[in-house]
Amino acid sequence: LGRDTVSYLTFSRRGPGFTPSWSISGNRLIVSAFPQNIYGLLNRPPMPPSKAIVARLQERDSFLFIKIREKDVAQLAYPLVELVAAQLPAEMPNDVAQWIEVDPGALPSLPAITDHLDNATITCNVTDGLEIVRHQTLPPSGASLLAVIGMMSDEFSRTFQSALSDLNPIQANQNRMKQVALALHNYHDAHRAFPAAVPQDDTVNSMLSWRVQILPFLEEYELYEQFRHDEPWDSPHNRQLIQRMPDVYRLSESTAGSGRTTLLAVRNRDGVFPGPTAIVIEDIIDGTSNTLLFAEANDDRAIPWTKPDDLQFGGDEKNIAAALKRHERGFLVALADGSVRLIRSDFGNENWFKLIRRNDGRSIQWELETEPAVEAAIEPPVETDPSSETTKMASEALDLSGLGQGVPSLDPSSPLMVDSQIEQAKKLAEAGRHFDAIVLFAEITIRDPDNAEAHLGLGNSFYETKQYKKSEEAFAKAVSLAPENAKGHFAFGKAIWIQDRNEESIVEFKKAIELAPDYADAWLFLGLAHNSLRQSDNAIKALSRSVELDNKRWFAFYTRAGIHFNAHRYNEALADYSRVLQLRPSESDAHYYRGLVHHSLEQFDQAIDDFSARIAANPLDARAIRSRAAAYSDARKLPQAIRDYNALIGIDSDDADAWQDRAGCWLNLSKYDAAIRDYTEAIQRRPDQYAFTNRAICWENKNDFSKAADDYNKAIEIDPNYVFALDARAYAYMTLRKYAQSKSSYAAAIDVAGETDERTLGNYSWLLAACPDDAVRDGKLALKYATKACELTDWKEAWIIDNVAAAHAELGAFDKAIELAQLAIKTSDSQADRDDIQTRLNLYKQNQPARIK
Repeated sequence: LGRDTVSYLTFSRRGPGFTPSWSISGNRLIVSAFPQNIYGLLNRPPMPPSKAIVARLQERDSFLFIKIREKDVAQLAYPLVELVAAQLPAEMPNDVAQWIEVDPGALPSLPAITDHLDNATITCNVTDGLEIVRHQTLPPSGASLLAVIGMMSDEFSRTFQSALSDLNPIQANQNRMKQVALALHNYHDAHRAFPAAVPQDDTVNSMLSWRVQILPFLEEYELYEQFRHDEPWDSPHNRQLIQRMPDVYRLSESTAGSGRTTLLAVRNRDGVFPGPTAIVIEDIIDGTSNTLLFAEANDDRAIPWTKPDDLQFGGDEKNIAAALKRHERGFLVALADGSVRLIRSDFGNENWFKLIRRNDGRSIQWELETEPAVEAAIEPPVETDPSSETTKMASEALDLSGLGQGVPSLDPSSPLMVDSQIEQAKKLAEAGRHFDAIVLFAEITIRDPDNAEAHLGLGNSFYETKQYKKSEEAFAKAVSLAPENAKGHFAFGKAIWIQDRNEESIVEFKKAIELAPDYADAWLFLGLAHNSLRQSDNAIKALSRSVELDNKRWFAFYTRAGIHFNAHRYNEALADYSRVLQLRPSESDAHYYRGLVHHSLEQFDQAIDDFSARIAANPLDARAIRSRAAAYSDARKLPQAIRDYNALIGIDSDDADAWQDRAGCWLNLSKYDAAIRDYTEAIQRRPDQYAFTNRAICWENKNDFSKAADDYNKAIEIDPNYVFALDARAYAYMTLRKYAQSKSSYAAAIDVAGETDERTLGNYSWLLAACPDDAVRDGKLALKYATKACELTDWKEAWIIDNVAAAHAELGAFDKAIELAQLAIKTSDSQADRDDIQTRLNLYKQNQPARIK
């Protein structure tokens, strides 16, 4: 590509000059406070080995190994980066904060970074001279850092790490707990839920603890694969793995035995680990920063790490603090937002109860104004009748204390005040403060349950925070209260549609349109729902109506273009994608899809331009690079295509398609050795019949028909019905004078394809008519197949007509052979072919049949 992508936290307004930036590609990671520094590094040639290090190594007379544990450094430091990014806006003075907007979600994940942080190594062997192998994943100052640290051996490094843990066990445990919390969140991203805490009757995976389930996200996939997930944790096989507990579960200063951990969740029916139920983040109503994920327990509570067991809260366990390890400054806990917090020793059991429950709506008293008295254990609340209206209202209520800063209290006696509060809630939502808006809308609905506008606003804020089930419930209530409100039906339909319930959503969108026929958004989403159901005609009608009402609905044009493209209506698709780019020039995806349309119309230069525009916006978009390479190839611009395939291989060296397609370019350029190398790389990554067949063609062009036949055999092993390979193998065998094998391969091809492939029929007829082996020749069958091949090609292929002549000669009909050979010469447009046919015509005039030389 010639350049890498640089990402950075953007500022929406002019402000300070620093811009935290990073660049991640397949083979390197660079971070800086300024993007221009990164661009400078990207354009700089690789640094030679440090002279200071070389000099130091030359003093030694034995093998050396230097190791810098970059991953350990990153895992220790990166949580602080995330914390700072999250807390920075709140901590900055208003006169500074007004200039800066920081989105912590834009930061790359820790695994994305640590993938680039292999141990930096320097190897020295002076037996046969100095040899240095340097893997520079450190910043440019890494060389000087190595020189300062000197010759740190593996053993010293381990000792150094152990000493750090001994000096600051709380920091070490925070680091380990942070890793586990991040692994739980990565598990949630992959499985759409946190792992369940206890076994379920129908889910064998739950027979092992959640600590086992998250192993792949702790870079312990090999260990995870060794478990038998259809057996209990203490089965004879799984029990052997208890002693292989990862270090991350072994907390500092713990005296628990081998294979036992004190890193435990707290089970409670309303917590994050209620038992057999898997909880999703949307279930954590109190907020992830106010809900416990897991904690550090006392050593006497340690359990085998693979056992699906944890601490209990409720029943016999009523004082959770007594079960936790108390450090001098308090208790270490991990919260559901992934943070690790040291909670003061006087936190109080009532606060613990609030922290454990994910949905009680009660605020937590993080700080005490006065020194509290020692509390007795507090019983969890008694079960209430779920059918009670009072219970329902209480369960739906949200406590405002500690949430929604700046949200005023309400006066329930004044309808005007309610209207005023609705307007304030709307303004919060418009400002993007949806969680604050939820709090205010929710309180209004509790005080005024029949306020449809409040339910509608609540649903909108739930929708914007991706709490779709809750938004659906709020919209349903709004619709029941105001069935003639088109906006309510539209919003209700949208909440259903995004949950992939398209048929139901169509009903609501149609109701909205019935109430407001010119409702452009309703027409748009009606079209989207029909499109999801592959009801293309209905989708086109709805989307077309949407753009009639508002011709700036770019997404309607975009979706309609996709439908046209899939239906091969390329001109209509081209017009719609062009309209999208007029309305939204930054929508580079439209360039990509318009490029596909141009390519389908064989407008290769226009396609290349569109793919290039997409690549300029996203230089690592493999789809666009691959599509541009194909367009270059079809335009016969093979060097440019090869350049793009080089980029694809640089992005992902295991991209078998890129290796194979680049090999095709080399083949078309008659660079057979390069093509063979690339086909071999493709086969190593994905052995398929096409790569073997194409490599065989390269061998044929190098006149190595033995290797060609071997590759055709491998292709046929993969796909026994691959007619081209069967036919080509037969030709290779014929060239190698293995005539019986050639005949067998041609016969197999005809068995698969029938008498429909003129190439196979023509080639086979030549073997049957002209083979030197009497046992292989069959003039009658040769005449049958050659004649059929001529009929399939309307007697316009000279080489097949020539084979008909050879068949007649084999049967002794030399006059007919002479007539057809003359027709073949007349039909051919190649002087070389005409000269070749003339040699056989001369034989026929002497009453001699043709024979393969």
